[in-house]
Amino acid sequence: MWLWMLACVPDRDLLALPARFEASPAALTLEDGGTATLEQATWTIGSLRLESPASSTQDTGSALLRHLSPISVAHAHPGHESAGGVLGELLGEWELDLLSDQDLGTLQLYEGELATGRLELAGTLRLQGVAELDGALHPFDLAVESDAEVTGLPLEAQVVSTDPPSALVLSLDPAHALSWVDLSADSDDDGLLTAADDGVENSFSFGALSTPTYSLTLEP
Repeated sequence: MWLWMLACVPDRDLLALPARFEASPAALTLEDGGTATLEQATWTIGSLRLESPASSTQDTGSALLRHLSPISVAHAHPGHESAGGVLGELLGEWELDLLSDQDLGTLQLYEGELATGRLELAGTLRLQGVAELDGALHPFDLAVESDAEVTGLPLEAQVVSTDPPSALVLSLDPAHALSWVDLSADSDDDGLLTAADDGVENSFSFGALSTPTYSLTLEP
């Protein structure tokens, strides 16, 4: 039990930062030169974790204790996870309206060096709107279900308690999520592109799970 208690004691200050989602624009410029206007965009997400660099040695003592301890490590709060050196956690589940700002609660974050984040997806990912390609309009309503985890979100920062950031901001780029989809590929000719059209579900899922679709920022 003493090993468990030692592994839980942080050697850095614990900060509490507000976290929020920053709305995406409804008018999109697509990577193929076309445009799209979103009418509805919802994204169900779960918990977010912030990690130190994989090569960081700042948690060497705790890592050694975890290695020696016969007790499995719980994922209860920052510092309780060996893989990736988790320094921060925002726990919960949210259905985001991508076109509106939204408060996400409070991020618990230890001071230290950050490198990446990883975000759990927790349900339906949906983009509905109209694309304009070469002068032609192409309505779409794309929706997939996912409980995957998006890893490797860049967030390089040195967090210190004497000059802490003011907030964590999560944003998404719907244009990048759509960049893998041929928005003119209405294979059933029903006038609406959906995940049921040939190859669309896989291509939209690929874009929705692509790391560059997501962005994390610590505001000063």
